[in-house]
Amino acid sequence: MQEFKNVSITTLRKYIDWTPYFMTWSIAGKYPRIMTDEVVGEQAQSLFKDANDMLDDLEKAGSLQPL
Repeated sequence: MQEFKNVSITTLRKYIDWTPYFMTWSIAGKYPRIMTDEVVGEQAQSLFKDANDMLDDLEKAGSLQPL
């Protein structure tokens, strides 16, 4: 097992699998197609923005230190 230290949230964001995230919120569809879905696209975009805003805030505050 390889250990990574001091990895930024910006770097980790590239590896997030957003599909399970949307499924947790009961929004069916696969990322990135879900973002333009006729039925849930607007809701998915809003949720995605909220999640990324939260990640931005955590990174700026330095309150989350991924190891």
